[in-house]
Amino acid sequence: MATKKQHLDKLPSAKQVAKSNGAVKRLENTLDQKLIKYNKLRAENETMRKQIDVMRKEQRNQTRVNANYEKELASISNKVLAMNKTSQLGQRQSEDTNNQILALKAKHEAEKVHFETKIKVLQVKLKERDESDLDKTKSKGVSDKREESQASGADFANPTAILKFRLAKWTNNNKEKKNLMDMYVRNVHIIEDAFNQIKQQTGISSTEEIVTTFIKAEEQNYSLYNYVNMLGSEIDMIEEQNNNIRVEIQHQEQIGEMTEKEKELCRQKLAQEIQDRTTQIADKENQISNIEGQLGKIKANVQSMVDNFRNSHFFLSVAQNMQYDDTTTFNENNVTQYLAELEEYISLFITYMAYQQENQDAPIASLGLENIPAKEFENEGRRPEVDAPNS
Repeated sequence: MATKKQHLDKLPSAKQVAKSNGAVKRLENTLDQKLIKYNKLRAENETMRKQIDVMRKEQRNQTRVNANYEKELASISNKVLAMNKTSQLGQRQSEDTNNQILALKAKHEAEKVHFETKIKVLQVKLKERDESDLDKTKSKGVSDKREESQASGADFANPTAILKFRLAKWTNNNKEKKNLMDMYVRNVHIIEDAFNQIKQQTGISSTEEIVTTFIKAEEQNYSLYNYVNMLGSEIDMIEEQNNNIRVEIQHQEQIGEMTEKEKELCRQKLAQEIQDRTTQIADKENQISNIEGQLGKIKANVQSMVDNFRNSHFFLSVAQNMQYDDTTTFNENNVTQYLAELEEYISLFITYMAYQQENQDAPIASLGLENIPAKEFENEGRRPEVDAPNS
């Protein structure tokens, strides 16, 4: 009995059993939730495996497609290289063809000039022969007439010799012309063969297109020639700049090699030159101020004289009619035009007065020929000395 009682005492109570049952249920619920998450994750893993398998298949397909693309790119690259070589070869052939065209054209022009020159020379010779034959015929006819008049009862002269001579002459002329025509035909055949070769090599069937290509090549050569000339001028300019820079470097090196005493002398010399220049500038500015003052003083006189001339119905033919107002000022830019107007009015007035005085040199009275010094031609090697009037 004591053992059973001890065993019963060791058994848990109902409260502990209920608590344990509650803990078991909670653990079972947690286990169920974990199982649900596990099953969900397992389903997701299965889905991911399927997607990975699909992606692997797509990757293999894409790798195969990329390999095909690489093969195609390699073949296209080889084709491009071959086409590049072909285009370079075609360009070289076109350049050679253009050179042949230029050579053939130059040869054709030279032969054409030679042929024309020879034709002209032959025409001149033919004309001279005809004239000489005509003169001989006339002289022979005159001598035959004289012989007929002198000889009584003589028979009429037979012209067979003259006709034979003319026939031989025309035969020789025809032979020469035939040789010239044969040569011209040969040149034409040569040119046609050259054009046929150009057509075969270039694949151009139109002669006009060949001529156009040749003209374009000529224009390109001309543009290249101009570009080369421009580069040559730029090279000359750069060389000149280099020479100036070289001279300046030598000058700076000389200055660097100078001693302090020499530098001080140069400084003093430059300071003296600056002072002299400043003095000259001040003198020039004073002269300019004086001239501007004089121009301002003569403005009113010039304006009054011009107004009087205009009211006297003098009309200008060379100078321009200038406008005067309160803002008009004489300066070094416009004084020449204003004084030119006044000078022409004065010249017209002098000419008018010469006509009034019935001077026979009235048209040239305003030239002032008496003020022109006489020229001395004793010493031809020396330049004549002219005393120019002071302005």
